[in-house]
Amino acid sequence: MILAPIKNVIDYFFGRGEHSVFVPVMDGPFKPNEFLDNIELFSSLDAVDNLMKCKNENVCSSGKNLFSFKAGGKLKKIYEFGSNITAITFNQERGILAVALVTGEVYTTPYPKIKLNKEFMDNCITSMAFVEGLLLYTKGSTNFQSNEWKHALMSKERTGSISLSSLDGNNPKVVVKNLAWPAGISNFIDGQICVSEAWEHRVCFYKFNKEEFTLSLLQQSLDKLPAYPGKLFFDLNENQLWVSFFAPRNQLVEFVLKEDEYRNKMINQIPEDLWISPTYRSGKSMQEPLQHSGIKTMGYLKPWAPAFSYGLFVNFDIKLRALSSFHSRTNGSFHGTTSLIIDEKNNFFVSSRGDNKIGTWK
Repeated sequence: MILAPIKNVIDYFFGRGEHSVFVPVMDGPFKPNEFLDNIELFSSLDAVDNLMKCKNENVCSSGKNLFSFKAGGKLKKIYEFGSNITAITFNQERGILAVALVTGEVYTTPYPKIKLNKEFMDNCITSMAFVEGLLLYTKGSTNFQSNEWKHALMSKERTGSISLSSLDGNNPKVVVKNLAWPAGISNFIDGQICVSEAWEHRVCFYKFNKEEFTLSLLQQSLDKLPAYPGKLFFDLNENQLWVSFFAPRNQLVEFVLKEDEYRNKMINQIPEDLWISPTYRSGKSMQEPLQHSGIKTMGYLKPWAPAFSYGLFVNFDIKLRALSSFHSRTNGSFHGTTSLIIDEKNNFFVSSRGDNKIGTWK
């Protein structure tokens, strides 16, 4: 106990332990490629997010609007809500669609015939999943909205949670607390639930107890990931877990997160779009950090330049071994990858919120 403060000072001086700025290298199954830049463009759509597989077709969100689509077809607007959509899930057995809004409302409706029923209110809902007829959802923060994720990251927020609702009029029950921006939730094998914890760069696994309405944390996890994990998709046909990574990690951001005085001044004095922080799409402004010669020489991107936006999907088997990865590199055109689904005919659909498009491959 006496040596702990001394060790902390030494680690701070040498940049070790909790004070290191280590970011895992993308290698092996994570080796960068340009796959996402070469897939077929299904459709362009502003702020596209929340791809979800329903019966015989799929849905996605764009701001306040809910769209349906299927392979070989086109996007069809089916409903406009009063505020932006933050999360969607679908109960295949009962044919019920659940939609969460940035203003806190959670609605359920039969699908495809829309007949809204307001279930409950809760802020900052980032993802949802039906588990044995019950609705599990993640709440990114108690102090920020779901669209304020950069503020939550730079404020070192750890107030996220997982809640459970029976959709019977009773208030949802919080079953897990103090999470670092849980951004995705999905069913897994053997009654397990997996949850991505973005600011801890990991995916955790829980055992669901329906009788007691509890989640028990399991020892297994996907940790030390090279990017911030978001929404999850479990492919029942192949028994594979797909993880969407909405932004990359880099040593510069990790360093800023450890420099509290600088970080607080940045939050209070600089516009959010110009922060040293991950984003869905970088390079939009010449005022961004490390533009011009900081990341390019003679028009070419420096290979060592830190990336603030990226595109990445990775699939894992049920033993949590990475199988393959699909990238849009720093100079690519498919960044801010927020969601992925696979339909019954094995068509892949992926969303790029940074570049406002849906891509597909078979």
